Amino acid sequence: MVTYRYPTSVLAGDYARAAFGLFCSAGPLLFMDVASVMVWVLGGLSLLFATFGARTAIKHATTFELDAEGITARGPFATALRWDELSGVTLRYFSTRKDREKGWMQLILKGSGRSLRLDSTLDGFRDVVERAARTVQARGLPLDPPTIANFRAAGVPVAEAA
Repeated sequence: MVTYRYPTSVLAGDYARAAFGLFCSAGPLLFMDVASVMVWVLGGLSLLFATFGARTAIKHATTFELDAEGITARGPFATALRWDELSGVTLRYFSTRKDREKGWMQLILKGSGRSLRLDSTLDGFRDVVERAARTVQARGLPLDPPTIANFRAAGVPVAEAA
C-alpha cells in the first residue's frame, strides 16, 4: 500500500487566495451599515472565499491509499473504490492559458455508486492514472475520446474500446 497526499507547498497558494479574498470581502463588512446592499454583495463574496478555504483544508486533510485492491480516500469525506468494482473513468484537462500549455488534470473514478476525484497536484497522481488505465484495459471499460487523448497526453497509453 502506498499513501499519497496533496503537498502543503501546492495548497499554500489556495490558502493565500482564500485568506486574501476573505480579508478583502469580510473586512469592510465590519464598517458598513447593515441596511446597505453592499453587505449582501460582500457577504456573498465572503461566503465564497470561506467555502474555497474550507475545500482547500479538506483537500489538505485527505490522504489516498493505493493498493492492489483499490483506492481509499481517508479524511473528512472518506470513501473507497475497489478496482474490480470500477465502472467508469474520466480524465479531463483544464487549461489556464489559450495555448493550452499550462493547466491541470482531474481523474474521476466511479464505481458502486461512489466517485472519487483527484487532481494532478496530488503526489503520485501518475501512479493512480496508470493503475486506472490498467484496470480500464483489463476490464474493457469504455472511455470517451477526450479521456483517451488525455491518457495519451499524460504518457499513459490506452487502447480505444472496440
